[in-house]
Amino acid sequence: MAIWSYQVKYVYDDSLSSGNFLTPVDITSNVITIENMTDVGTGEVNTAVLMLNARDGQFITEDNSGATPQINQFDRIYIKITDTNGAIYDKVFEVESLQQQKTIKDGIRLVVNLMGLERHLQQVHFAKQYFYTSGFDLVKDVIDRYNTSAGTKQVDVEKQDTVSS
Repeated sequence: MAIWSYQVKYVYDDSLSSGNFLTPVDITSNVITIENMTDVGTGEVNTAVLMLNARDGQFITEDNSGATPQINQFDRIYIKITDTNGAIYDKVFEVESLQQQKTIKDGIRLVVNLMGLERHLQQVHFAKQYFYTSGFDLVKDVIDRYNTSAGTKQVDVEKQDTVSS
């Protein structure tokens, strides 16, 4: 049986006009479960599902009784998991959707569906024919097109001109 320790932080509020990272708010004590957390590198988008204790309006309203932030779509959550061997997996996810669940025994819970930031690159709509073009030039062109059409709150891709050995 694997034993894991984890840390969960709310790190980004998408509603800020500046879009800057805030001082991270540790919400680990409110986490009930972390489900379906993936670490894929095969072109798939990483995902995770958090279930949070939302009793007294935590994470749902600004007038909650605690110091928890109100979570909205596109906000960012940092998850760090450490196993018994000391291996660490940490990733920043973006909130895809939120669902409130009422339970008889435990009150309201908030189910937060998260997706990796790499999903923005998989949503690039691009059509152009490439004859006699290297893979490097093709990828650079796709990234340049993405950067010029990305919204202000989407991730920017940098160093697409860099060649590494």
